[in-house]
Amino acid sequence: MKRLFERTWAGLLCALALAGTASGHDYQAGSVMISHAYARVAYEGARSGAIYFSLRNEGAADDRLLSVSTPAAQRAELHHSIEENGVMRMRAVDGGIAVPAGGNVSLAPGGMHIMLFGLNQPLMPGDRFQAVLHFEKAGAVAVEVQVEAPPAAAAPHQHHH
Repeated sequence: MKRLFERTWAGLLCALALAGTASGHDYQAGSVMISHAYARVAYEGARSGAIYFSLRNEGAADDRLLSVSTPAAQRAELHHSIEENGVMRMRAVDGGIAVPAGGNVSLAPGGMHIMLFGLNQPLMPGDRFQAVLHFEKAGAVAVEVQVEAPPAAAAPHQHHH
């Protein structure tokens, strides 16, 4: 069963890789453009991680991101962060993420994101892994996700009088 899964996954990735890459970090599925797919670092022992990217629907019809799959984790879920009683919590997104015609959707830290559960290995700066985004109308597209370190803390602001 595992070998069948590995062969099926490899075949799917090969087929989807041919589905039109716009440039190194931009991808297209039908009328939906996917830009800057990245994940934050998840060190040894981490059980979860997250993927972020931007979506732009250049078509005349609404679309919806239904799911994401990746060999980097046992499970991937569409999530959003919400504040409840002053505490930020993550919740699964039911029914997918709407991508309105002519609209932009940003999956970013503190907002919508793809939550990875059961990481198969640490995610270190510079690493890359594949993910397949499944859209309601645009279909499936394979993207390469780059692992990026979080931005360095801003330098303290100094006043000169």
